[in-house]
Amino acid sequence: MIRRDAIVLRVGSGRWLRVCHGLVGLVALALILSSGSGLVWMLLSLGVLAAVHGGVVGTMRGPAATAELILHADGSAVLRRDGVWVGVQRCSAGWVSRWCCVVTVHELLSERRVHCLVCRSLNTSDAYRRLLVTLRLARAHAADRGVTWL
Repeated sequence: MIRRDAIVLRVGSGRWLRVCHGLVGLVALALILSSGSGLVWMLLSLGVLAAVHGGVVGTMRGPAATAELILHADGSAVLRRDGVWVGVQRCSAGWVSRWCCVVTVHELLSERRVHCLVCRSLNTSDAYRRLLVTLRLARAHAADRGVTWL
């Protein structure tokens, strides 16, 4: 059951983020190929670029990349990944911008920290606005550095 004060959010990378990642990869490829470095360094750089690009694409499109996060006003939350609901507690740390934010939660059973990417384009404008207000209020009451606004 979802409480009245809950914010239901879709977690994952938006389409625009995947397009930007592809464009940055193409620019990096063009810069490597147009550099005046030797063949060994160029091949090494291309290998590193391919590994990093493949790793990021895997995290952006894997089964754990899409999730649902339900935040409550008291800081408690529920995270659903791979069809399993897990109880979490919202941490005060995170990154926030107009287009996306990283909400850090702490799993209650496994004691793991999970960084959830919440894109504005995947959620309703009301839900994303309420998330920003909640994070701004959490920053005001945090003893540590709290949320970083970009």
